[in-house]
Amino acid sequence: MAGINRAKIKYLDETSIIAESISKRVIKPCIFISHISIDKSTAIKIGKYIKNQADLDIYLDIYDEGLQTAVALNDIQKITAFIEEGLNESDFLLCLVSEKTINSWWAPYEIGFARRAKKRIATLTLSETVTLPEFLEIGHIIKGINTLNQYLKRIYIRSILSPKYKNRLIQKLIPHDEIHPLDDCLDWEY
Repeated sequence: MAGINRAKIKYLDETSIIAESISKRVIKPCIFISHISIDKSTAIKIGKYIKNQADLDIYLDIYDEGLQTAVALNDIQKITAFIEEGLNESDFLLCLVSEKTINSWWAPYEIGFARRAKKRIATLTLSETVTLPEFLEIGHIIKGINTLNQYLKRIYIRSILSPKYKNRLIQKLIPHDEIHPLDDCLDWEY
């Protein structure tokens, strides 16, 4: 079974079959994917890879209906509350960084909140050349598909999942060959 986006399941009908099956599933580590809106399509691709190939849960804010309503209403108090709730439900923060991220106000806020909440923080640089601002150098730096796979493997190893399950998950990660689902947004090796 693939990982899930926890931002989506908050809004499922409690009596539905899907919600029932989710309540019985293995609780997997969850990665909060921090990104700026201009990098949304890349965040979706990386989120799908983490869910489907790495079989980990994610929190991707664009699927949080409450947050999106707060954004449409420009309700900063509710936006902040939804972001904090997503971070509280997550074990890790993965900040996607492009040259445009440097102008973001939300990325430093999410990183600061995650740090105060003692979440493990990682920074994933996208394909373009990125000079990291100092506030992004506080966690694990990921620069490409190979190091992303290594990062995901470390999450498995540190998790409470059974060794048999961990090994099966590690085998699902796609090594880089001629075609990789993240080739258009990440480099292979640094």
